[in-house]
Amino acid sequence: MMKQIHKTLVLAGSLAALLSLGGCATTALVDGGRGAVLPDQATVRNELQGRAFTLGRVYLDITKPTDKSSHVLPDDAYVKLLRSQLETAFRNAGLSQGKQPAYTVDVAINEMRFVSGPLPMHNGVLVTTTYVKGLHGESLVKLPLRMLDGATMHDTNSSDEEAHRFLVPGSATSITHAVNSLRNGKRLDEMRFNPGAWYVLTGGYFGSENPYKLHMLTTAETEAITGLKLSGDK
Repeated sequence: MMKQIHKTLVLAGSLAALLSLGGCATTALVDGGRGAVLPDQATVRNELQGRAFTLGRVYLDITKPTDKSSHVLPDDAYVKLLRSQLETAFRNAGLSQGKQPAYTVDVAINEMRFVSGPLPMHNGVLVTTTYVKGLHGESLVKLPLRMLDGATMHDTNSSDEEAHRFLVPGSATSITHAVNSLRNGKRLDEMRFNPGAWYVLTGGYFGSENPYKLHMLTTAETEAITGLKLSGDK
């Protein structure tokens, strides 16, 4: 009887974790959006709608350190990976097209934990803050987002070296979607950001194919972007 109860609790915990990644009553906004600067409708309409955007800095600003064993690649490798994914997504979204001069989008990495393994014990996280800056460097948008990946049944990682494979492109997709939404005249406080990296990339978030064309990073892609040789399988 006790064994059955334990099994039920484990299944319930796994289901709850899966639901949290799938977007049921959750949001990717850090701390419910406290500390965020979300432009009002007038700012969106007058400053951001129809605007061209360019990617500026992608950098580390760690506000919640984690054990280095949870991100086994060098720190600058994760910066390179995120920058590469953002460049691809920005290009696919056509964000350079619009009213000039373009506004700058800077992205800071605040927390990263990349671990391989099933839910609910192995949850990866990548927290970023996106800043959209006006012509004089003023901050018009501050958007802190938390992306999660629990690997679940789709886990094929052979090592923690590959545990970034959903988190990095998932974060880049959400950031790009936010900027593109501003360009389309939408207020960010009206949006519901999904924290599940796998869910975002596989189309469930958009209700269709990922419009920014990012996907799970393969070992070969990671090696090409970072210049590192990984031990994981291709």
